[in-house]
Amino acid sequence: MLSKQEKQQIRKEMYGIIANRSILDLSPEELQEVQKLAKRISSEYIFDSKPLPKMTLETLTVKRYQELREIGYRVMDIRRALNISETKLRKWRFEQGLSI
Repeated sequence: MLSKQEKQQIRKEMYGIIANRSILDLSPEELQEVQKLAKRISSEYIFDSKPLPKMTLETLTVKRYQELREIGYRVMDIRRALNISETKLRKWRFEQGLSI
């Protein structure tokens, strides 16, 4: 179990990587590093303080969707950033061949 100070240091490292950028602007390597750090502090949901920026289905790619899911964003978070209904996102995922 990590101490409070150790967790704070890990969070500082994570925010150092993220900086003031959108999570969508991080490289795959940076996303992976943030994910590893999050696992070290046993964070179930790391991006409460970094919500997703607004997106559209036209700009969301399957690769980006999968990256967002891998780093801990919930389907609900993605849906809210897209400002669409659950049904519409489910249909998009089905059309893209993603599991429902």
